[in-house]
Amino acid sequence: IIDSAISEGFHNFVISVFYLSEVIIEYFGDGSDRGININYIKENNPLGTAGALSMIDPVPALPFVITNGDVMTNIKYSDVLHYHDNNNSSATMVIRRHGIQNPFGVVILEDMQIKGFQEKPIYTSNINVGIYVLDGQCLGLLNLDEVCDMPTLFTRVSSKKDMKSIAFPMHEEWVDIGNIDDYHQIINETNSN
Repeated sequence: IIDSAISEGFHNFVISVFYLSEVIIEYFGDGSDRGININYIKENNPLGTAGALSMIDPVPALPFVITNGDVMTNIKYSDVLHYHDNNNSSATMVIRRHGIQNPFGVVILEDMQIKGFQEKPIYTSNINVGIYVLDGQCLGLLNLDEVCDMPTLFTRVSSKKDMKSIAFPMHEEWVDIGNIDDYHQIINETNSN
């Protein structure tokens, strides 16, 4: 994630840490070995992605990109940032179409009369991929040390008449490696290619 952002010209990073914070801080340090600046938000208790943002001080003057640490993608963060700016958004959430296939044939009923069948239909929806752009004013909707997730923050933004939240539809590759098995599967696939 950081190497990808560096390749696009990003050079200031804030990493929120809680679990295994010492390992992460030791690995990345202050970023000087990569020619970047890294600061840390140290949570005493897990606050959720948005809750951790309440600890950013000072509030950024320019829009900033947030990404979950367990997301692997080839999206260009600068594309999302430009989209955010071009649409005068306060908060932008990257989304992706995701389909789930029912493993069974579905019977379509009307008043218990069979009207048709769908063989193993695919249901699609828009999912949150864990990448966002926020204006600093969004941080004013958070309380310090409050547990808050990003969907809650986006709901707060959407409720404000003077703020705008939008979606950025992505088409690039994306994988959530939220557990070690997913991570090993991605590494094995990458190594076999």
